[in-house]
Amino acid sequence: MGTIDLVTEIPGPRSRAILERKVRVVCNPLDIHAPAVIAEALGAAFTDADGNTLLDFSGGLGCHLVGYSHPKVVEAVQRQAARFSHTDFSVIPYEVYVELAERLVRLTGGGDRKVALFNAGAEAVENAVKFAKAFTGRNALICFEGAFHGRTLLTMSLTSRHRPYKTGFGPFAPEVYRFPFPYPYRSAHPDEAGRMSLEALERGFTTMVDPQTVAAAIVEPIQGEGGFVVPTPDFLSGLKDLCARHGILVIADEIQSGTGRTGMFLASEHFDFEPDVVCLAKSLASGYPLSAVVARAEIMDAPGPSAIGGTYVGNPVACARGGRQDHPVELGAHRGGRPRGGRGPRGRSHDRGRVRRGPGDPGAERRVRRGPHAGGHGPRGGHRVVRAVPQRAPASGAARDHRRAAGGGPRHPGRERRGSPPAPRPDGCRRRRLTAARGATPVRTE
Repeated sequence: MGTIDLVTEIPGPRSRAILERKVRVVCNPLDIHAPAVIAEALGAAFTDADGNTLLDFSGGLGCHLVGYSHPKVVEAVQRQAARFSHTDFSVIPYEVYVELAERLVRLTGGGDRKVALFNAGAEAVENAVKFAKAFTGRNALICFEGAFHGRTLLTMSLTSRHRPYKTGFGPFAPEVYRFPFPYPYRSAHPDEAGRMSLEALERGFTTMVDPQTVAAAIVEPIQGEGGFVVPTPDFLSGLKDLCARHGILVIADEIQSGTGRTGMFLASEHFDFEPDVVCLAKSLASGYPLSAVVARAEIMDAPGPSAIGGTYVGNPVACARGGRQDHPVELGAHRGGRPRGGRGPRGRSHDRGRVRRGPGDPGAERRVRRGPHAGGHGPRGGHRVVRAVPQRAPASGAARDHRRAAGGGPRHPGRERRGSPPAPRPDGCRRRRLTAARGATPVRTE
């Protein structure tokens, strides 16, 4: 059974009218990637205000690991909202917060770990740094080229890419030091990329910052916004060892790569890497505002009373979603696969795709813009990368349709089911339906 159904041009008249209203009342920096206004959605597909059904390969920017409007998600949210929707956990606590914390402790390795819940990924990173500073009594931070950690002042300081995230918003937080992240695919010495990055960091402890002043190094085990960069297998464990020698904590930003996105609960697990602190968000609650920091009890208990918190943190409706037993946090026990470093970033995760080495593809932006007109939508990201963070179980036909939407054509020419092309509709648009295909293969173009 097909999925895509285009009945008007994109944008259609209703979407176009809504977007014209948006221009009058919503600030311009909130620019639109896809000119199709959503009306409803299910699974991997959404229907816009004009009745067009398209595949969504943005997945709520990595939040919809189980797809839109999963019936068990809807049921959990409705049930909790009917009971109570907000108190502030530190004023009137509730069980769903504790239940989710227990599950996250178990899934991140158990032991004496503790959890604090927040609203968004940037807030988790901000508070992870506060925990690290309180525990170590130090102020400096290490981060890496290509990283994205958020848009608040501190997380913007930790983020690598200056445009569009940082330009015009300085001065930034002090005592932040950035070092190279291994990018084997673009390295002249792919197998040595991790070692070379570690040597640069060790050299920086002599030439740039006293390691005895560094509270933490924050790293994405697999970079997301930076271009789905998988480091060499030795890098993360080497980073942990180097930091441990100097009493520096390692914070793993698993906001995009964690919660089952790569087939394990944490991407760190693929590298036998055990960070001191873990940050989670995005797929944790299927798009409901929820994030988490998980670490050893001695780290989590270091700040004083009321030093950590917030009015909305750990909202009970979001916690009810995050605490579902069928949540993607349980996928790690059933779906394996190790992302491949070395010669290329293509791994057995859902953030994989076809890559092309070279100075970049001048058609990448065109392919992103063309996506909705071919029945698919995916965001831009990284350095010359078409970013795809789809649902784990996309709709049938997703693989072939996403290739068409990205301008890549069929993966195996001649193998597609043959038949006469659909007749043009009266409005000049074609009704596009796709035959079934197994799984989804997001296209990454460099």
